[in-house]
Amino acid sequence: MKFVTLELRKNSCKPYIFADIGIFIAVLVFTFLFASIQYIEPAEVLRDDSLKSSGFILTMSITIATVSYICLAAVMSGKFILEAYNSNNIFLTLSYPVSRKKILFSKIFLVSLFTIISFVMTMILTILIFTVTNNMFSIMEDKITLSLLISKTPMILLSLVFIVSGSMFYLLIGWIKKSLPLVIITAVIFGSIFSNLLGFDSLAILSVFTIVIFSLGLVSIVILNNKIAKLEVE
Repeated sequence: MKFVTLELRKNSCKPYIFADIGIFIAVLVFTFLFASIQYIEPAEVLRDDSLKSSGFILTMSITIATVSYICLAAVMSGKFILEAYNSNNIFLTLSYPVSRKKILFSKIFLVSLFTIISFVMTMILTILIFTVTNNMFSIMEDKITLSLLISKTPMILLSLVFIVSGSMFYLLIGWIKKSLPLVIITAVIFGSIFSNLLGFDSLAILSVFTIVIFSLGLVSIVILNNKIAKLEVE
């Protein structure tokens, strides 16, 4: 944990905390906006009954949160890891009298832990606020039950695995070109694919895609570790 503490001293998390708060507010607002579609566009509801379903609203909340944190995790990975090994900072990073592997994994742990806590808290607060509001004021036709919440848990867990493991894969892509914008662009592309899969509400498809990204994430960590172990200060 001391290496994580050192990372926190070197890199301020304040911008990401503010970003996290912004994401939570955005997810909450969009959740209620989706819930209001049935009142704003009743014609759309006639064509698609699912728009009146609480399950649909929860799926949209998960989708928005997932895409948002995919981007946040990509930015943090780029800032904490990629930029630490660029030409401006590499001498300082490699000069520490500790294992390069420990430094790398402390950075990965910090980014992953922050993302996991942020995503989970955003989902808990959003679902809690919307559930209480909906069940009190009957915004949707159906109330949100415990069984409905449990049915969405696997989707949330798959999203979390995708966010964390995917950030390592995007980082490797950006590392190859030494480009933070490429990390973010790759994250947006894969985030768009995953969000479309979430819309299908199929756990089988989501599981297969998440397993693939999880495997790529593990491979990416191994490759990054090998590359950093061989780095030399010029």
